[in-house]
Amino acid sequence: MVITLQAMEKKGLTLGFFPFIVAKMTAEAILRLVNDPVLPFYPLDIALDVQNKLKDKSVVTQSMLSTASSLRDHAAFFQSETMRPANDPKERDPSHVRMLNDVLRDLEKSFILPQTPPGVY
Repeated sequence: MVITLQAMEKKGLTLGFFPFIVAKMTAEAILRLVNDPVLPFYPLDIALDVQNKLKDKSVVTQSMLSTASSLRDHAAFFQSETMRPANDPKERDPSHVRMLNDVLRDLEKSFILPQTPPGVY
């Protein structure tokens, strides 16, 4: 189901355009994550797609662009670390696995909104 800004305004949902873009981008990212094959997982492709789509919008704030840039940086690092040869004993070191977990956690933080739009729980 696609909800347009006009449909939102007809229903009296005047949240503004910014939350609408955030919701649409989040929905597109989730849809892509759900429908794409799980392996191999390339988070950098998704991060670049989000960043490119944001650059096309005229109402995007600098905060959104910097968050997208942070997402891209974390995704690039995570992808490069997970693509290393798995047969190297140093790669199975618990500290290395913990570091990858920390990078994944930072990647997840890119999707958290510090302040949700009005009407969103």
